[in-house]
Order: sequence, then C-alpha cells, then structure tokens
Amino acid sequence: MSVIFKKRKKIKAIQLKVSPNVKLVFDRNKQIGENTLEACGILIGRHSEDGKEIRVELATPPSKFDVRKRFSFKIHSKHHQKILSDKFITSQNELVFLGTWHSHPEPKPTPSECDIKDWKKQFKKNKHLFDYMIFAIVGQKQIRYWLVKNGNYSRIKKKCVCYE
Repeated sequence: MSVIFKKRKKIKAIQLKVSPNVKLVFDRNKQIGENTLEACGILIGRHSEDGKEIRVELATPPSKFDVRKRFSFKIHSKHHQKILSDKFITSQNELVFLGTWHSHPEPKPTPSECDIKDWKKQFKKNKHLFDYMIFAIVGQKQIRYWLVKNGNYSRIKKKCVCYE
C-alpha cells in the first residue's frame, strides 16, 4: 500500500502507516451534529531513513486554548508544541512534527483554499527539515490525507493508508 507522488522526472512511492490511537483521536472529533465545532491538532511521527515511509504515531487532541468554530479554527501552537517537544525528547529525537489535522463537517472532506494556503505555508516554513509533509482532514465518514511537497499537494488514496 503506497501512494505515487509524481514529480516531473521522478516517481516516488510513499507508504503511510497510521497508529490506532491516531484514528481514535480522529473518530472522537468528527463533526457529526449540527452544532459541532472544527477540531484541530498536529501529527507527530517519523520518516523512514530511505524516505519511503511515514509513520503517524500521535495526533494531538484539540486544546481548550484552540479557537474552534463551525467552519474554522485557530490552533494554539504553544499547547501542541509542548506535546511535540516532550515526545521529541522522550523518543531521543525520533518523533517529529509531520503536519496538522483538522475536521470538516462534510462526509468526504476536501481542502478549502484556506487549507491549501496554510499547508503550503507550513511546508515552506519546514522544508529544510523534510522533503514532504502530511496533512489530514477528518470528515464525517472518511479521513483523507494529503502530501505536500515543493508547493504542490497530492491526496493519498484511501487504499494507500495502512492503520496498524
């Protein structure tokens, strides 16, 4: 199970492996009811040395400090950064920031222009660390993932995601 990420001259296969506790955080934060608010957090995990695999091991749950509305959110970075820093240290620098996740009140989520703009901004800010980043949107019925690389984004098909 891998996603093909196409670049003009190169094709790179990447596997996405997602921990069950990540799925649990996502399932708990689906926007099912009429008045539910968008949830958000960061994705923490590791890249394989050969760059062919991403393991998402933790999704931070929403913080009481995050600003959450029906169709928008503003993540409170300090809260999520503290969790990331603790995981980075306790894992001996192996668990790192992979990207972010948030929810949408739609069955099959699609990124908004605001989402795409934010993803590209985050990639530009972190591109010195990794070749690509991963972003997730939790819908009412599906969870979808995107890879962002060099200012481009590509959706990872459901069949290419492995829940361990």
